[in-house]
Amino acid sequence: MEAAFTVMAIFTLSTIIVRIASTIMRLTGLPDNVARFQSLSAMTGTGFTTRESELIVNYPIRRRVLMTLMIIGNLGLVSVVSTFVVTFSAMGPDRSSILQQALWLLAALALNFVIIANPVVDGLLCRFLSWFLLRTTSLGKRRFVRLLSLDDEMTIAEHHLRPRGPVMLGELIPDHIDLSVVMIRGAETRHPSRLEDEIEIEPSETAVCFGKEDMHRRFADWLEREAPFRAQAIS
Repeated sequence: MEAAFTVMAIFTLSTIIVRIASTIMRLTGLPDNVARFQSLSAMTGTGFTTRESELIVNYPIRRRVLMTLMIIGNLGLVSVVSTFVVTFSAMGPDRSSILQQALWLLAALALNFVIIANPVVDGLLCRFLSWFLLRTTSLGKRRFVRLLSLDDEMTIAEHHLRPRGPVMLGELIPDHIDLSVVMIRGAETRHPSRLEDEIEIEPSETAVCFGKEDMHRRFADWLEREAPFRAQAIS
């Protein structure tokens, strides 16, 4: 029975660690579904080589989070295997004890899965973690999502806008901010060849821009404080 509780505690702690890691990466601007998948991948040592992985490798905070997950994941696996070996070695050839221990392990894993997979529990955990991290760290301060980091601090990022009304493209970025608009995402995606100053940006559309990280931060600040519309905070 002790082994069942040990395994249950390890799995519960591992799940909480994965949620903490995915919340941290989400607060850096990574989409929630991508953050969850990559955190679970690193924790289990699966290692999917997808384009999403580039969003993590090129970002220092995300890279450190995943490195930590890889180490913790290996330690957790060693702990689980050690628990099984010690438990079943101590039992000897007694089949009834082995069956009883196996039933306890299955019950513990099932209970752990029911609790962790519960959307109410998961939602409460995510909200608490977000609340705690936002108040104790600098995470979540950016109001834009980094899509790709290049050399020389050049970044492609999207800014979610919430204008009070239609805004002309030529008025979107002020002269003192050196950013190039790559595309506008809305009901339809408008690509560079179709972008003209006369294009109207409707409420809740997204501007994908290219430029230095510092310019993205200045643009996000300008949207929040001085623009004729305001940025939509990323939650």
